Amino acid sequence: MADVQGLNEAPRLFFPHSFFKAYDPAWLTGHDFARMTRWMNHQIAADIALPPGADFPTVDAWLDWLEAEFSLFVTHSSGTTGRLSLILRDQGEFVDNHRLVRQPYRANA
Repeated sequence: MADVQGLNEAPRLFFPHSFFKAYDPAWLTGHDFARMTRWMNHQIAADIALPPGADFPTVDAWLDWLEAEFSLFVTHSSGTTGRLSLILRDQGEFVDNHRLVRQPYRANA
């Protein structure tokens, strides 16, 4: 980060959109939440891992566990590639992102 000398160099700090789509969709459809959790672990500095023997019956149950256990939220965006970008956010990032996304709509209301 010390190498970034100005705003024009800031994009070097960003991930390409493909980073957030680098999961196998079969992990979700097959309820392989251990693999999804390992993949998501690459997005954050904290270490997240499923407890031994964890079994979630649905994607929602797994997402609820991430929120309850780590205060992490999975946000998504659709893209032109046909695969969702899955972005892991902590509570502060989630609230800030939600506020920023909704702000333009409030200004036009």
